[in-house]
Amino acid sequence: MLKTEDAMTTPKRKLVIDSEDEQEAESPRKRPQTYVHHFHRDGNVLLQIDSTRFKLHKSRLANMSPWFKALFDKRDGSEEVDFVDEAEIDQVLETVEELGDLDLFHIDFEDVDEAGFAELLKCVDNAISYLTTPPDFLTIVKIVETASFFRMDDYVTNLAYVAKNLFPDEPDKIGATIPPHAISALECSRQYDDFRNIYRCAFYQLARSSPEKVESLEADDLFVLLKVQRNLATTWESIVPVVEPNCNDAKCLNNRVPNTAIALRKKHLFDPIYGIRKLINQDWESKGFCSTKQKEVIAKLKAERSKIWTDFGTWIGHKVNDPAD
Repeated sequence: MLKTEDAMTTPKRKLVIDSEDEQEAESPRKRPQTYVHHFHRDGNVLLQIDSTRFKLHKSRLANMSPWFKALFDKRDGSEEVDFVDEAEIDQVLETVEELGDLDLFHIDFEDVDEAGFAELLKCVDNAISYLTTPPDFLTIVKIVETASFFRMDDYVTNLAYVAKNLFPDEPDKIGATIPPHAISALECSRQYDDFRNIYRCAFYQLARSSPEKVESLEADDLFVLLKVQRNLATTWESIVPVVEPNCNDAKCLNNRVPNTAIALRKKHLFDPIYGIRKLINQDWESKGFCSTKQKEVIAKLKAERSKIWTDFGTWIGHKVNDPAD
């Protein structure tokens, strides 16, 4: 499983003890609890993960997960099941129970827990809202781990799209706020191909973070981080000259800009990407800068930003497609 910077938190749901007939004939295991939102009265299959029981629709599980389809097919006696996770399927079938008319499957694997599975079901039920109003990144990681285990590749891909909005691989989208859980994003990008393009942004967020935010980095990553911070600080030597006074218009006051750039370098030494954004967003015209020089400087700053972003990808040893600026 992915390591995370802090404990995974999920919205608490009211847990109730089910009183339906199939619960009366209990297995020798600990009496389970059930998630209210994922225990459907018209469900036709029971799953138990840890101490939590789910009552769901078999056809829906089979449609969204090749893993569950293989499980149900083999339980029904199909001899044509040839699945990459067949050893896991067999393990579950060894402990299957019959409660009334329903099969009860015990899902006991390290990569699956009841909180992650409940979040996955919630994501399935509210797919549109998850794309428009995503949960925090640790919840995304939890869902991805669970979806990946059950071979739900489409959900992993869609969640990668959500993650890219949190860690965009486009320098012009990097603002003042440093998103939380960048270390988890780094690890997720290494483990799942669909998340590969959040790697550069995640590492950049760490590079501009305060020291206490990177204490849990692995030694190899910390070594690279220190190296790229030195490189990022050096990029200011190319940024400041872009705004040096050299306009032929005597009325142009662009000689004030170097002071602004120097102040930004001091404040954002390891964050030239955001520093350039601050320079681009200066209200130069109101300060008396001529429009010709303003357009020239902004174009050069954008080019410098793209170069830094490309170089940063090289420094961290990660190949990604460079965005169009």
